[in-house]
Amino acid sequence: MPPVHRRARLLGSIVFALSVASLANAQAPKIGTDELLARLTTLADSLATRDALSGVILVAKDGQPIFEHAYGLADRESRRANTVGTSFNVSSIGKRFTQVAIGQLEAAGKVHLDSTIASVWPDYPNHDVARTVTIRELLEHRSPARVKNTRTPATSSSARSSRARQGRATTATSKNSSSIPQR
Repeated sequence: MPPVHRRARLLGSIVFALSVASLANAQAPKIGTDELLARLTTLADSLATRDALSGVILVAKDGQPIFEHAYGLADRESRRANTVGTSFNVSSIGKRFTQVAIGQLEAAGKVHLDSTIASVWPDYPNHDVARTVTIRELLEHRSPARVKNTRTPATSSSARSSRARQGRATTATSKNSSSIPQR
């Protein structure tokens, strides 16, 4: 399957999961957990049978997983099935999850978008940024301040660029770089 189709299918799976989560918060007749999970299973099985769902669904109640199931294939060429431990390349979609989560916190009155970073993260490493940049600016990617680089000098892109300009290798060779997880 072409990469574009894989991304579209993954995005569809994520949208499905978010839809299920939204339905759980909607003003609908109350049903029991068992009935909800039965309906979810029926729907997910139906979608997976039609190859319209490929991913993992996790439902938690009071912070504890009550349903966890993998559907579809992780790799269509080798016919390797998804597992609950399958790692998905979700790329920048995490930004949308963050925006939704922050929106839910705002709706619950737990955070205000025009609050500064310092109001929710008092020990943020760059105090100037924490006092001036708002949550809204972060979510909209329009912060007026430059965020402090927290990478180690051996792994930062500016350090690599500097070494490249000096004719050195562009990858870090210090002993610290070997401890950095590769993705």
